[in-house]
Amino acid sequence: MLAAGILHELSTPLSYVQANLDQAKEDVAALEEGPRARALRSGIEDALEGSQRALTIVRDLRIFARGNDGKRSAFDVNDAVRMALRMAQHELKHRATVVTELGQVPQVVGQLTEVSQVFLNLLVNAAHAIAPGDPKRNRVQVVTAVEGERALAKVATLVRASPRTR
Repeated sequence: MLAAGILHELSTPLSYVQANLDQAKEDVAALEEGPRARALRSGIEDALEGSQRALTIVRDLRIFARGNDGKRSAFDVNDAVRMALRMAQHELKHRATVVTELGQVPQVVGQLTEVSQVFLNLLVNAAHAIAPGDPKRNRVQVVTAVEGERALAKVATLVRASPRTR
């Protein structure tokens, strides 16, 4: 409940920031074209992207904070994977390139938060198995597919050895 309250408190100011940036974007669009206007537009676009990412993280954390209510329902495994990928992005970005192949999978019955937590744990474990510093050499692959009538999900790592110095 505490986490949900904190997330609510964060989402309100983030929404204000988002709205003000949207207004600033409109206002800057009216400026004469030039280097200053381009710089302002670029800065506003970057800030909008960042605030949208923050709002998405808050939304995902709010889903996690609700926790296990004991109710099972049908959901898309790809939604659970996407949520986990967003949450693990910070752990992965300095260690590996993430490659996703999300197929058309049937809905599954269970708890979205629990399945997403499993994927988050797999992704964080994969990140921790890779030394930081050379994300272009390493891959974390996430695949969803259909196997018979079942949804299949796979998380794999490919770690390439650093070139040897002579």
